[in-house]
Amino acid sequence: MSLLAGAFALTACDPAQESVDNNTVTASESDLLNGITFTQYADEAMLREAADGNYIKYVTNPGRQVQIYNYRGDGSMNLLASGASGSFSLKPGRGSDPNQPIFIRHLNSDGSVTTTETTLTVFVQQELDPAIKILASNDYGSKVWKWDTSITGRLRNRYQWRWCPVVGNLHERRSR
Repeated sequence: MSLLAGAFALTACDPAQESVDNNTVTASESDLLNGITFTQYADEAMLREAADGNYIKYVTNPGRQVQIYNYRGDGSMNLLASGASGSFSLKPGRGSDPNQPIFIRHLNSDGSVTTTETTLTVFVQQELDPAIKILASNDYGSKVWKWDTSITGRLRNRYQWRWCPVVGNLHERRSR
């Protein structure tokens, strides 16, 4: 019975020849830019959209495999994401320009590479957080660091930093 079903499956099919156009399609720079959509978010969970968000989702249409990258300060390439869609984050250092250039690269079917550039505006913190500024700046007086050997407990031969708000000093504590 199974032989009969197998023979029927092979003979019931009417193979047709498909004509395939083998002409290569090369994406231009404008095709890449017009075919990619960026959505920026303020939070890492990507729930709150923001015009200057540091968390970015992208989608290509038509679905092209792309690489999105920027350059580090030393000139080396920093690959942010790759694929037809995905996400990445841009977190420039404090005081940097909020207009961050990114590069989009696509490998065409003929082996050529198309690269284009666009700019995303992201949030850049201009000043230190006030809580950190107290610790990292002498604007609020000098800091005294003390070695505190009075701690006891389970932290044997390990170090622990703690802020002592009563005295206003940051203590490094070492267990015995």
